[in-house]
Amino acid sequence: DEQKKEYLPKTTSGKSIMGFALTEPTAGSDPASMQTKFEEKGGNFILKGKKHWVGNGTFAKLITTFAKDSEGKISAFLVDTDSKGFKAKEMKNKMGLLTVKNAEITLDDCVVPKKNLLGPRGRGLSVAFSALIDGRLSVAAGAVGVMKDCLAESISYSKSRKQHGTELAKKQLIQEHISKIAVNIESSRWLVYRAAFARQKMYNFVEKFKEKTNQWQSMLDRNNKQYSSLRAEADNFTSIAKFHASNSAFDSANRAVQIFGSEGYKKTTRVAKHFLDSRAIIIYEGANEVLELKIAAHLLGDKYRAY
Repeated sequence: DEQKKEYLPKTTSGKSIMGFALTEPTAGSDPASMQTKFEEKGGNFILKGKKHWVGNGTFAKLITTFAKDSEGKISAFLVDTDSKGFKAKEMKNKMGLLTVKNAEITLDDCVVPKKNLLGPRGRGLSVAFSALIDGRLSVAAGAVGVMKDCLAESISYSKSRKQHGTELAKKQLIQEHISKIAVNIESSRWLVYRAAFARQKMYNFVEKFKEKTNQWQSMLDRNNKQYSSLRAEADNFTSIAKFHASNSAFDSANRAVQIFGSEGYKKTTRVAKHFLDSRAIIIYEGANEVLELKIAAHLLGDKYRAY
């Protein structure tokens, strides 16, 4: 509650921007193998390590960061970017997502006050996975927006562009591209709705649980079967939605570029930007190959988990 009072007014108003630092040079889809360490010293936590691909990392005022203790247990921290030992460097040479300032963060004995521990100590992965449920849902919803713009651009261009004496829109092969983009949109949209419903059920349960006890964080673990079931459902449907919508967005952008022909190969066109940007969402917030494994594990059971 104290953290909410201190940080939420600034972050929700936009006065203070946040970032999320989980990925490392050698730990992406497997966050449990992270190398960033922390120790408790002199009433503070001291963090040491590196994080990659931190969105907003060059200008964020507060970054949710994850680190391991000497026993290998992961905790989450709210790190003020003005803290001693914190350094951020913008990552260059990206092929897309050029408006996002991704950063490489170095934590060189970075000092974090005890009050900035986020959630119970040793429960950092739980914090991360909860954030990733929301993150995958956001990516899937954003992908629908990308596809809608690809469709609008494709319709407009195909009606105005003439080839062999007639508009592109009258060509059957162009119509095939346009219809498949529309199918991608609707199939992804309904998966986003389904995932959002599952996510909301989980959060409604958490809110009711909070009313019963102040120790809700420590009690909402795998021993609570109802919460575990709701969380597994939300995790599964957000994985399905993100997997399908991100693949569909890249496919739709690719089709839009094809409709534009040589014009679509110019970086100045909206469809080219969507093509480059949508390639990234197949990778981040859970690489799609890993999400396939997660979806299969949910259906087959933990005994068959392949990651």
